[in-house]
Amino acid sequence: IRKTLETNEYPFDKRVGDPTAKAVTRYDWQDYMFRNALGTEQSLSISGGAGGTRYIASGSYTGNEGSMKGVSYERANARLGIDHSVNDWLSLTLDARYIRSGSKEIPNGGLPANWGAIPGFLFGPNTFDPRPDPVTGVYPHLGAFENPVEVVDLYDFQQKVNRFVAG
Repeated sequence: IRKTLETNEYPFDKRVGDPTAKAVTRYDWQDYMFRNALGTEQSLSISGGAGGTRYIASGSYTGNEGSMKGVSYERANARLGIDHSVNDWLSLTLDARYIRSGSKEIPNGGLPANWGAIPGFLFGPNTFDPRPDPVTGVYPHLGAFENPVEVVDLYDFQQKVNRFVAG
């Protein structure tokens, strides 16, 4: 991620109507939500032919991590094409493609929703460690908003698409 948001680092917490201020530890939740993401893309193509026949076979793969942990996208495809000239006025062509794509996503709330990683980060208090308890594995809660680290770690919204196109 190119730039993170500034967070409240003031070492005391004073609530409205409370005359005392409590000493608190503050956490930058962005450290637990974002990452340096990697992406890759490869492709291979073979073509040739002899006489009245030509062919091509190709494949490719793309994989990208999201800058938010738990988010990714992958796509793989393969193609086979054959063209054969039977005579001067007739040729036969076959083209077949297979594409498989998939993504992993996490919810990011929205105006009517309090759940998601981003609303929890933007509007939740950063006065507690958002990581799960090492003994129980239970994540602390923010009250009205979801714990953004819990959303990143546990939510798993997936989409998978398989397509076959031929002609």
